[in-house]
Amino acid sequence: MNFSPKTDAAPPGAVAAPSCVLPGTVAENARFLSGRVAEVALCFFECRACLAYTEADVPPELAELPLSWHVHLPGDLPWPARSGTDDAARETAARALAVFAKAAFLAPKYAVLHPPQGSPVFKRQLLRDFARIWRRGRTVPLLLENLSCCDIVELGDGFLQDHGFGLCLDVGHLLGYGQKRLLSSALPETADLVHWSAPGGGDGHLPLTALTPGQLVTAAELAARFAGNPVHLAEIFHWPGVEESLPILEKLTGGRDLT
Repeated sequence: MNFSPKTDAAPPGAVAAPSCVLPGTVAENARFLSGRVAEVALCFFECRACLAYTEADVPPELAELPLSWHVHLPGDLPWPARSGTDDAARETAARALAVFAKAAFLAPKYAVLHPPQGSPVFKRQLLRDFARIWRRGRTVPLLLENLSCCDIVELGDGFLQDHGFGLCLDVGHLLGYGQKRLLSSALPETADLVHWSAPGGGDGHLPLTALTPGQLVTAAELAARFAGNPVHLAEIFHWPGVEESLPILEKLTGGRDLT
């Protein structure tokens, strides 16, 4: 039997939650989240584990849920240690495409990619290669996420647009790592997807109730800048934390006074 996702995809500005807010499979989490959020971020964080997924983990019946989807590609993709050859990131992209294929039947709207470590020149080369190979296999947009090792700004003006990338803006990372260049750039206005969490000591992915007063002010200022109604992911990996964050996220994205 062929399954296809429902056509009532989440509207722009929809709220999403990770596919790992409860102990259990992706399927169990998705069924729990259905009716609670509009979109699920499929957290395919580890290559080996995700490549071993079967229909018990990601069954065709998920396409019948009233949800939209996006995929977070593995954080342990095998980036090469050096570039300089044609398609240096060929194996990296091949692994990412194989992982994405596990959920392709759900028609995910985005695939989130962590940039590699290294110099800006090195990152640009590998990401160019990756994007070119990805487009041979998929038309789903790639979104680059800001990390401690890459604030995205360092890739240079126009890099994202020139190579077909969008932006996944992680507010928790921006706050936790003090990414002032990103904050003062024009990149936040272009975000397609926004990750929300309180950073704690750096990358804690804590509920938004843990934001400091200063962080809350910065978060509200950022939220007022989003021009394209991005999807908003409460990137907290347990349901009680997501649930207590949703009212704050609603206020942030609705533009209401948080004081």
